[in-house]
Amino acid sequence: MVAWDPPPPDWLKLNTDGSAAGNPGTAGFRGLFRDSQGRSIIGFMRNGGHTTALAAELYAIRDGLNIAVSHHFHNVIAETDCQIAYLLFSGAPNMFHPCSTLLWVAGSFYR
Repeated sequence: MVAWDPPPPDWLKLNTDGSAAGNPGTAGFRGLFRDSQGRSIIGFMRNGGHTTALAAELYAIRDGLNIAVSHHFHNVIAETDCQIAYLLFSGAPNMFHPCSTLLWVAGSFYR
């Protein structure tokens, strides 16, 4: 059983997921912003084309963070179930990684 932990008051939580049928294969990704009461604020879902599971996870995070920037959401906690995606976004920028272009958020390298 997996439990969702709400964010603190005045914060939003962004939960994302991406997958590919095959690696690479047909992919898709989605995300959902919820407030501290668990209410859905904004959700999104996209076709990822033909790509890897990691790229689909990164697309989900990137699109979610771009939505946060465009809606002026300042207090956001982003969650993913993909450890590699988390490490790529939270570590030092690596412009030589094959998925580095997916780490660009709202016109700048996310860090």
